[in-house]
Amino acid sequence: MDVSARPDRLRTIALLNGGIGLMVIGIGTTLLSLIIGSGSLLFIVGPLAWVIAAYHGVFHAHITRDEFRVVPIALISAGLAAFTVTSVGWAAGAIETTLAPTLLGTAITGASLLGGIFVGRMALRSIWRRGRFRSTAVVAGSGPVTSELVLELTHRTELGIDVDEFIDLDEAYRSTGDVSRVIRALRTHRPDRLVIGDLSLNEHELLPAVRFAGTIGTRVYVLPRLFSMGVGNPLFSPDRLRGFPLQRVNRPAHPRLGLAIKRAIDIAASAGVLLVCMPLLIVVGALIKLTSRGPLLFWQERLGQNGRIIRIPKFRSMTASDTSDFEWTASDRITPIGQFLRRSAIDEIPQLWSVLRGDMSLVGPRPERPAFASQFALELSEYDARHRMRVGLTGLAQIAGLRGDTSISERAKYDNLYIDQWSLTGDLMIVLRTVGAIVGERRREQAQLDFEAALASLQQEQAKSRSTEAVVDARHRAVAEVEANLV
Repeated sequence: MDVSARPDRLRTIALLNGGIGLMVIGIGTTLLSLIIGSGSLLFIVGPLAWVIAAYHGVFHAHITRDEFRVVPIALISAGLAAFTVTSVGWAAGAIETTLAPTLLGTAITGASLLGGIFVGRMALRSIWRRGRFRSTAVVAGSGPVTSELVLELTHRTELGIDVDEFIDLDEAYRSTGDVSRVIRALRTHRPDRLVIGDLSLNEHELLPAVRFAGTIGTRVYVLPRLFSMGVGNPLFSPDRLRGFPLQRVNRPAHPRLGLAIKRAIDIAASAGVLLVCMPLLIVVGALIKLTSRGPLLFWQERLGQNGRIIRIPKFRSMTASDTSDFEWTASDRITPIGQFLRRSAIDEIPQLWSVLRGDMSLVGPRPERPAFASQFALELSEYDARHRMRVGLTGLAQIAGLRGDTSISERAKYDNLYIDQWSLTGDLMIVLRTVGAIVGERRREQAQLDFEAALASLQQEQAKSRSTEAVVDARHRAVAEVEANLV
């Protein structure tokens, strides 16, 4: 089933809720303004407050009721809208003072906005009880806590959620040795939510299911560890069941819009940097041609998004050779100007052409050569997951010092972490920190290599200790059996 063709019930519910709220705001603002005799500014304040409140999620289809949580948000939205409109009116000379109109606008708009929110939610619950516009969920977990979550969802019809399937992970793991049943349930039901309750198995086992849920547009909620200590959402969270806080796995609010903006930024930034750096590129090209024989650019095959083969250019930093691009790391062939280009990362500027074409992005997992990628995918179960997003010039792994001969498993971990928690703000922070990463590249890489060596030594000691304990336990069991036989 095509995800884009699947109706987003939660978004439809939010639009319905927001639409009812907007109508109530319009009616309330009109009546109150006519009674009080206020100016026409209120007709602008109301819709603006609605927009601000909607941006802060007051109309979202949360799991549980949260009327009192939205009261401060609604009042702040009304106050901000009233202050903005009256300030503009005062600056334009339409009103003489801002204090009285602001207070009046806040009171009227706040009351109308709260009325719109409450009326909208009452209407939704009435619709849900009639079996319409209800959302769906798949629940996975183990133990009595998860059973209580399922009971809450099925018993309270006013929540508007139907449980398509409950998966006891303990039973599923005992019967199949994995949790593939969760993915099958997601593929079959295409639920609006995946709720993950208490777990008795390694959370790592659920990563494929959580990532698959993200690809089909299913929102994921998890019960955090130490939830009874207050870990997770605040006390009056809109996503609680049986008093247990459910934490939504971070996903961008509008992933398609966000990715479209990301692509627009890639196009604008890559084109702008190429134009600005054109004199530098001409000088570098001339130096390469004057100091060594061979082509100006070196084209290399890499693995792009969804495993597609792409060709990316770099300034040639080595002497020309007929060998394959696997010799790109042969240090004895690096030219003096090539050494500088690599250290300053200038050799990678031509890759902006790949960004402009759409093969790459400014920020994303670094592309790997196809043969190496195939090998890494066989050795690491999480490696292929890093190809879910367009590859990039820089990324989270690079600013963490994971370059050169550092651990591939660590790189895959950072790449998947970047994709799972992607945001435009995160991309900006990575770009800003890339400059510092380039300056301290050798120091960061050496620090990472030293850490990996220490970690390998620790793991060897732990393995040796476990082996020794196993031998001692075996000897104790053998002695106990002999003693039992003698008796």
